[in-house]
Amino acid sequence: MAGPYSLTGSGVQSLASPGAIRVHVTTIPANRGSGRANPTNYYDLGLLRLGDGTSFYPPVAIDAEQQIIPCPNGTTQLGYALLNGTEVTVTEVAGASPWQGPPGATGAAGAAGATGATGPTGATGPTGATGPAGAAGATGPAGPTGPTGATGATGATGATGATGAAGTGGTPGYFALTATQLVVVQASGDVASLSSGTIPGGYTDLDIQCYLRATQATQTVLNIEANGDTNAAHYSGTAAAQRIAVIYSANYPVGLYSDLIIHCQDYASVTATKVFACSHQRPDGALEANVVTWTPSSSQALTSLKLTPATLNFRDKSKFRLIGIT
Repeated sequence: MAGPYSLTGSGVQSLASPGAIRVHVTTIPANRGSGRANPTNYYDLGLLRLGDGTSFYPPVAIDAEQQIIPCPNGTTQLGYALLNGTEVTVTEVAGASPWQGPPGATGAAGAAGATGATGPTGATGPTGATGPAGAAGATGPAGPTGPTGATGATGATGATGATGAAGTGGTPGYFALTATQLVVVQASGDVASLSSGTIPGGYTDLDIQCYLRATQATQTVLNIEANGDTNAAHYSGTAAAQRIAVIYSANYPVGLYSDLIIHCQDYASVTATKVFACSHQRPDGALEANVVTWTPSSSQALTSLKLTPATLNFRDKSKFRLIGIT
């Protein structure tokens, strides 16, 4: 698949017949509207149209920071109109069209047609070679008795005929992603941080599924670090440079751990920037959506992660798992 494509303003982008496209809003304007969905839904970010080179399908509104849009078979164009300074990155996703469903049930047999009139007898042609025996067909209505023909030579048994084409009209299927668990890291006792070790490559995206609680008295900021890079100038975030979430702490009931997911797109590609995104509900009930952008001094794949509470330690049994997405 081609891409990813960084888009602004309006225009038409060529596509390589993907099964779907993944839209990541990299710049969200301040004057956009927002709804009450979780993750947050937005208004007035922009509109997208899929096309096949001859015409375009109805427009699709961009209403999420991370959005997957299935593509009909034969999609080769993406029309876009991005509003109020919105910027997006579009990535093609390979695979069959998500609108191609399983084969439908075989339709009922049609009624037998009426017997046509007998045509004139044609000249006798030369005897052809005996063909292979076909599969037995359904019994048709009895025709009129014809004249007795000469006994032909017994032909060899032919190979079984190929299976006929599947019937039309199945229920549309859905675009499928494959998730593979790569790493599980769990605290044994209270610890200052949790590290992934080496992250395997070979997957498109990475999900970090977290189950965390800190020993600090009040709710605590969770920071993220990539590839052991401790230079704060290499990070920029929605709330603070490395702040990715806010988690439960000691003044909340025993046994409550923050359950959240951090997403990193194209983590294994050797690029200059990696983006981590997390939308969640904080322990105090507020909704928070954070994006941390890591720009190292040289282009590189993401090969390790470290999570650290801003104050004190992680509580015993805190953990996270890495999920590879294809």
